[in-house]
Amino acid sequence: MDQYWYWAATAVLLASLSSGLFGVLAIATGRMPSWLRRRTPRRPRLWGYGTVCSSAGPVLWSVSFMVIDSDIAFSVVALVGLVLMIGGGLLQLLAEQPAPAQP
Repeated sequence: MDQYWYWAATAVLLASLSSGLFGVLAIATGRMPSWLRRRTPRRPRLWGYGTVCSSAGPVLWSVSFMVIDSDIAFSVVALVGLVLMIGGGLLQLLAEQPAPAQP
């Protein structure tokens, strides 16, 4: 394989890890990064879980691209990464909705 693909996978890995770091900070502190506060997610911890999930997908893809040689195993891992990205996006969407009323 060409060396270019390894550089691209490394760039995706670093970008996803840095995005996941913001999700971990939102889970731990309950606060959002300042540039995202304008959208005002009502539940920042849920947003953090969604960010971690949606960041785990590209990380999983990048690591599998660098390590796995089998086409079938790569396809399975890529599918799991896709499911994680979609699930994380849905969690982030739910975080922007108002919380259910407490009785």
